[in-house]
Amino acid sequence: MQVIIRFFILLIFTTLIMACESTSHENPYPPPPNRILILLGEETDKSGITPPSYPGGYQGLFHDVGKCLIYPEDARQQEIEGKVIVSLRVHINGTIEIFGVEGSKNSLLQNSAVDAVKKIFSERKAAPATKAGKPITYEMYLPLGFKLK
Repeated sequence: MQVIIRFFILLIFTTLIMACESTSHENPYPPPPNRILILLGEETDKSGITPPSYPGGYQGLFHDVGKCLIYPEDARQQEIEGKVIVSLRVHINGTIEIFGVEGSKNSLLQNSAVDAVKKIFSERKAAPATKAGKPITYEMYLPLGFKLK
């Protein structure tokens, strides 16, 4: 009887492992071509580029986003949720330029995300990305989620 129980436990365990290995863990919002997920203050990547840094790093950025991001009341009433991806460039002087909004097709969420990013970077500048020690303009995207609790 114990042999049968062990066999079934092993069978279940093996099935779970195979299921986990075949499950795709890809990001449902992969970065658009030639853009990099915002990883502020990370070490230099293989291309020799050090990404921009924001005061407080990645955590500081999302802390500030949390303070500035407003869930639109109309979207809340309509129970609209989604993820907005704000595409931006950090210029060599630390200013940003928003050049695209992707993800959610809802303009209420898109406008709120863009307003929050503009507000954050109007108050604080990012240190520009560098390559070989020289500042460069850097394209990236910033994913912002809207979820009702």
